[in-house]
Amino acid sequence: MRPGTWASWQVVKHGIVFVGPSLGHKAVLSFFDFANHRTSTIAVLDLVPFWLGATQDGEVVAFDQPGREQAQIMLVENFR
Repeated sequence: MRPGTWASWQVVKHGIVFVGPSLGHKAVLSFFDFANHRTSTIAVLDLVPFWLGATQDGEVVAFDQPGREQAQIMLVENFR
């Protein structure tokens, strides 16, 4: 497991979601499973994000789009 940056990974209930080594100029969104110690690819992204976040169950992942720093916004509902 090799996250691209210090902010491009998130521990979730059953593993770790992270953006790993890129394929050319693209990045790979991956999941490391605690149960079987294996990494699987979730998606290939066009841009390499700096940060990402995920819900505790790992079903929803949010990440930035580099080059649009002035346009970032995040909505957090029921924050505690």
